[in-house]
Amino acid sequence: MARAPLSPEERQLRVELMRAIAHEIQRRGMTVTQAAEFLGEKQPTISYLVNEHAERHSLGQLLGFARQFGLFFRFELESI
Repeated sequence: MARAPLSPEERQLRVELMRAIAHEIQRRGMTVTQAAEFLGEKQPTISYLVNEHAERHSLGQLLGFARQFGLFFRFELESI
């Protein structure tokens, strides 16, 4: 069964998380393989992350990866 497409807002949020995680991987001088080992994931999972395939990762998964790297986020919600 196909998933519903991501809303533009959710896609943007996922991409921002991916970029922050990818930046941390680069800052630490890690390869994709090393990052995958660090996170307990398979290499293709992290490759999708660094290449910003937003549909491949849930927000929960990305927040978990960020937490493992010591990254924390603050979100603001507002009515529009």
